[in-house]
Amino acid sequence: MCNGMKIRGKMKFEEKILRLFSLDEDNCRGYTEKQIAAAEKKLKIKFPEVLRKYYLKFGKTRKLNINDHLFRLKDIYIEEGKW
Repeated sequence: MCNGMKIRGKMKFEEKILRLFSLDEDNCRGYTEKQIAAAEKKLKIKFPEVLRKYYLKFGKTRKLNINDHLFRLKDIYIEEGKW
C-alpha cells in the first residue's frame, strides 16, 4: 500500500507513477528523443533505458520533478574526473 492505495499485480513503472501522483496522461510532459540524444552526446554517456523512458514520458512534468533530485536535461553535468 502506498499513499492509501493498494497497487496489485504487475504494472509498468509509468502506470505506477501516474497512480502515485494522481496524474493523468494529459498532465505529463516529456522530452523528445532528440533532446535526450543531445544530452547523452554532450555528456558522452548513454542513459539507462528506464531513465530514458522516464525522461520521455515525465521529464518535463513539474509536479514530479520540482522536489526530487532528477535534473532537467540542460542541468546535467559531469565533474572532471568524477565519472
